[in-house]
Amino acid sequence: MKVSDFFHSLHEFFNEKRFVAFTLSIIFILFITNLVLSDGFTGGAESIWHYNYSHFAFKYPSLLFDSWAKPIYTLLSAPFALFGFKAIQFFNILLAIAAGLFSYLVAKELKMKQPILAIILCCFTPVFTYTVFSGLTEILFALATIVSSYLLLRNKYLLASVLISMLPLIRPEGIFLIPVYAFFILFKKQYKALPFLLVGLIGYSIIGDLVNKDFMWIVNQNPYKGEVGLYGTGNFFQFIKRSPGYFGIPNEIFYVTGLVAGITLYLRSKREYSKEFFLVILPFFTYLLIHSFMWWTGLGNSQGINRYMAAIVP
Repeated sequence: MKVSDFFHSLHEFFNEKRFVAFTLSIIFILFITNLVLSDGFTGGAESIWHYNYSHFAFKYPSLLFDSWAKPIYTLLSAPFALFGFKAIQFFNILLAIAAGLFSYLVAKELKMKQPILAIILCCFTPVFTYTVFSGLTEILFALATIVSSYLLLRNKYLLASVLISMLPLIRPEGIFLIPVYAFFILFKKQYKALPFLLVGLIGYSIIGDLVNKDFMWIVNQNPYKGEVGLYGTGNFFQFIKRSPGYFGIPNEIFYVTGLVAGITLYLRSKREYSKEFFLVILPFFTYLLIHSFMWWTGLGNSQGINRYMAAIVP
C-alpha cells in the first residue's frame, strides 16, 4: 500500500464523530492514568469536606440538604463517594469529559470552525484540569452551564430552564446566571419556560423543609452571608490579571480574541449573533464580574481563589 493511500484511508476512517470519540477517549485515558498513578488531590480541606458529606449522605440524609455542601453535587456524587475519595475524583473526571463533549456540541451548533478544538480548550485549560482531581463543585457547575446553553440552542426551553434552576444548588453564584438565561428566553419569547427557572429552588425548599423544618433553609443556611471580608479583600481586577496563569497563555489568546470577535459581531448584527452573546459571552462575563466584585468588596466571603474560574471554562 502506498503511503498516500494509507493516509487517505486514515482520513476516511476518522470522520468527525470518530475523531471526537477518539479525542475524548485519549483525554479520559490520560486523566485516569493520572488518577491511578498519583495519590494526591487538589482542593485542600474543602475537597475532603465535600467527600465526607457525599460519603455519609445515605447514612445521614440531612447531609443532602446542606447549603454549604451544595445539595445537587452531594446527591450526584454520593453513589461514587461510597467507594472512597478516588471514586469522587473519578466522578469529576466523568463530568469533565462530558463538559468537553458539550463544549464541542455548542461550538458545532454555533457553526464555529474546528469545533473539536473546544474539547481541547475545555479539558486542558490549566485551572480546569487542576480542579478535576478534587472533590469540588466547579466541574459539575461547568457541565451544567454548558449543557444549559446547548439545550437552549436546541430550543429545549423547558428542560433547559429546569436545569438552570438547579445552578444555585450546585454553586451559589448560579443565582446570578439565572437572569442571564432568563433574558435569552424572553428574547426568544418562550414565556411558558420562565416559571421553570424556579423549579429547583422551590422544589428543594419544599423537600428540605421536611428535613430541616425550615422552608427557607437554602437562605438561612447560607454560609457566605456572615462577616464581610472574612477571608480578606483584593484588587477588583485580580482574576483578570491572573488569568494567563490559570487559563494558560495559548488558551488566553483564544478566549480574548473569541470574546472580542463575539462582542463585535453582536454589536454589528445583534439578531444573527445573539446566541453567542447570550449563551457564551454573557454568562462568562457575569460570573467573572460577580467574583471580581465579591473579592473586591468582601461580600459573599470570597477567597479570591483561581479555581473559581474553572466553573466557566467551557
